[in-house]
Amino acid sequence: MKLFIHAFFSVIVKIYYSGTVKKIRERKLAKISARAEERRQQVNQELLTGLQKDQEKHWKQHLSQMGIQTLAVYGAGAVGKELMKQLKQSGCQVKYFVDKFNMESEIEGALVLQFRRDYLPEVDAVIITPCHEFDFIVFQLQNYYGRSVKLLALDQLLWGERKMKHTFVCVGFPKCATTTVDAILRGHPDLALPCYKETIFFGEYKKYITGGGLEWYEKRYYGRDAAKYKNKILGEINPVNIGNGNVERNILDAFGEDTKIIYFLRNPVDAVFSFISHLEVNGDAYAAAEKNMWREGFFDSYIEEYLYSKVRDCGERNRFYLYLYGRYIATALKYVPRQNIHIMLFEDFVLDAESEVKKLLAFIGARTDVALDYKKKENIGKRIPRNVRVIKKASCLFSFWANVWVMQAGYLGERMERMLDDWYWSLSDWASVRTDKDLSMSASTRKKLADFYRQDVVLLDRVLGTNYQQRWKI
Repeated sequence: MKLFIHAFFSVIVKIYYSGTVKKIRERKLAKISARAEERRQQVNQELLTGLQKDQEKHWKQHLSQMGIQTLAVYGAGAVGKELMKQLKQSGCQVKYFVDKFNMESEIEGALVLQFRRDYLPEVDAVIITPCHEFDFIVFQLQNYYGRSVKLLALDQLLWGERKMKHTFVCVGFPKCATTTVDAILRGHPDLALPCYKETIFFGEYKKYITGGGLEWYEKRYYGRDAAKYKNKILGEINPVNIGNGNVERNILDAFGEDTKIIYFLRNPVDAVFSFISHLEVNGDAYAAAEKNMWREGFFDSYIEEYLYSKVRDCGERNRFYLYLYGRYIATALKYVPRQNIHIMLFEDFVLDAESEVKKLLAFIGARTDVALDYKKKENIGKRIPRNVRVIKKASCLFSFWANVWVMQAGYLGERMERMLDDWYWSLSDWASVRTDKDLSMSASTRKKLADFYRQDVVLLDRVLGTNYQQRWKI
């Protein structure tokens, strides 16, 4: 069966990269556009019906309780006009409409301003009526207004919170025991995590903004039946959701300002050593494998060549920047209150996994008296590539899976999605074999890396009030 699936996907990949893919993609885009238009009309009809049924809603009192005195309405269509009429009747101070396409100068006694053409006066809040595009509109308006203006979805004002709300999200860092903790938490009956670890949703523009937004995220990673998660604590462990505060802002915008952010940290020297040692499994460093990655002294020569590389856009150099914890967390603290951030140290987890996991559970508000398998260990085996050809093929299959399958295969149904997701995650086992070989790091290389990370660890200690520099001896 595995051989059949592998052959099937090899053919699909070849078709994808052939000349016929353009027509296939055009037909696919046409279907997506038709479905999006159908969904837009359906959402608008639901909102219009909801407004007409709820005409007695005391908008002014409701908005005043939220600290909102002046507001604008985004969208000057039928829904926007009905909302404006009700807001005016309720005595709300509505300054203007915001619209991209409506060319009228005034509707219901309110100015219609063109987004990105006209100056938009500051207001306390903007009510967004095209709820099917809420995430994308928020992204655009925040770039204009900043974070001082509240951006509200009309469906939430009418019916309350309808989206799945995450309590916690881990946003970093790789090779710091995130896979093991994810496996342990999946045994907790009160928690609900995505169908697999590392959705890489909030840190990737293509998925977060243009990939269908939170509605797509919920269906793709949690399934079509959201009701079964109603009384669960939702969250995800994702060590590669890193991005200079952008990820944290996206998470807070999606789930609310009270969302808890978790970071897994480890001595950056050991973390980058483990990360680079692990690259060959994922097919990211098949060029290094071709040069005999596992030869003695490889890691030392790798550091010598890339740590202070002058080559522009050097991908290898970016791997060292991944562990500049201080820079990332200092930026995140501009948006996330310190009390909503939890740090788990790899070194503490290795010493006492149960204690550290219980601290995390207490932080997210989950029960700590549940029996969990604290002896689980994931992603620790030493593996090397079978050969360069296999690694290259695995990398090509990964590209297809991440860029095509994950984004566009939802119409096949949840069962098929999960089956082929499982197939993908077995790729690293197929492309590699266990080995007794080990990479080594000389004392001089360790010192170079410690010098590289020292100032960043000093920054980390300053913003968190910790003493990791002394503990890690950097």
